[in-house]
Amino acid sequence: MNFPESFRSSRRLPCLDGWRCISILLVLLNHSRQLPGYDSSWDAFVRWLPDGRFGVEVFFVISGFLITFLLLKEKEKTGVISLYMFYVRRSLRILPAYSAFLMVLMGLCYFTALKIPEMSWISLLTFTKNFVSSAWTIGHIWSLSVEEQFYLIWPFLFLWVLMKRNLKECLLILSIPVFLAPLCRVYSYLHPDSFLLYRYSFFNCFDSLAIGCFMAVFIAFYGSQIEAIVVRKPIALIFIALFLIAIPLVSTRLLILGFFTVPFTVTFNAIGIALLILASLIRPDLTCFRWLEWKPVAAVGVISYSLYLWQQLFCTSAKDYGLISTPWFLSFPFWIVASFCAAVISYNFIEKPFISLKSRIQSKA
Repeated sequence: MNFPESFRSSRRLPCLDGWRCISILLVLLNHSRQLPGYDSSWDAFVRWLPDGRFGVEVFFVISGFLITFLLLKEKEKTGVISLYMFYVRRSLRILPAYSAFLMVLMGLCYFTALKIPEMSWISLLTFTKNFVSSAWTIGHIWSLSVEEQFYLIWPFLFLWVLMKRNLKECLLILSIPVFLAPLCRVYSYLHPDSFLLYRYSFFNCFDSLAIGCFMAVFIAFYGSQIEAIVVRKPIALIFIALFLIAIPLVSTRLLILGFFTVPFTVTFNAIGIALLILASLIRPDLTCFRWLEWKPVAAVGVISYSLYLWQQLFCTSAKDYGLISTPWFLSFPFWIVASFCAAVISYNFIEKPFISLKSRIQSKA
């Protein structure tokens, strides 16, 4: 391994919480647009910002990078990768809050007019929501399903490649999603009723995850060279990243270049996001990145999973709950306050004990 020294000695990469903060705020802003209290005239400005789907792509790139990075660090430290411990850690991180969410959802279905079809419940329990169209209230679980499917596939492939010590083969495997996903998105666009290639299918999203994995592999094997380039020319890298993100953003807002935006928007966004994250990891001292580690920003990033999980319940229409009038916590901007309260409670009383348990298990491994 050829990790840069800052990556080798650090147990945590703080700026990632800052990027998670950006991700969840974009999701909240996008979901606010459909709620009572939101002034549609604001869309003249808001429409030119990256949307909630872009925020989810940031999460995907971070997941791909972080999972691969941690597997590589484990391999370097212990000489082996324990898939059993990997799934124990992931389960302790994801399942407690998700189980609580499902129980609350069941309660809402029992005590209110909210209806969740049987097939949707099956998709929620099996993390296949991204292949099933369903009610808005649970629509956001598609991204969590994509991540869970990634966790089931990538560690096994990665371990197999590492056993063969074949870097080229690893990069070849990761290049498959990057080339295949745009084709899948074109097919989905032309055949919107497709089951396997439904809009939120894993196959339409896995290039974002693969690009995050690419970044981790390149840092592990070419860290010194990459660090030298970023240290010398960070501004050039940032401009390239922003340009890659701006091309599909402007094109989609102007409704032009559909032949380009349909297949390649996600890919260009993911590469741009990866380059920005890479620059912030190596040059956190730059003015444009310092705020990523501010305590309030990092605090939002820390609870971003809880915030993403619970916010959908508060941006659901009051009519879906059988309410005649809209209560304050289902209207803009108060729904965001309610979402933050639910996230803080969830993180501190549900997630945190299991995170501590995960840390103890990891330290003994």
